[in-house]
Amino acid sequence: MTYLIIIFIPPIYFLMRSDWIGFCVNSVLFGLAWLLLVSIIGAVLSPLPWALAVGHASWTLRKQLMEEQATIMARKMAEAMRQPPKLP
Repeated sequence: MTYLIIIFIPPIYFLMRSDWIGFCVNSVLFGLAWLLLVSIIGAVLSPLPWALAVGHASWTLRKQLMEEQATIMARKMAEAMRQPPKLP
């Protein structure tokens, strides 16, 4: 579901995370894409700001997932280090 939100309405992803700076930046890009799409002349250029908005949101999601994975791995390593070594 998150990936669909990122593809079709990227500012909503930042709104769900309460990341206001990312929301503002992404809203400007997404709004520019819509304004260009509405105008006949700019319709050819509208995929560029839309792609930037989607790229911004997907990059942030990837960074968040990597941080969560690193935290999980660090906890597992800390648990493994706390246990006494097994003697052969």
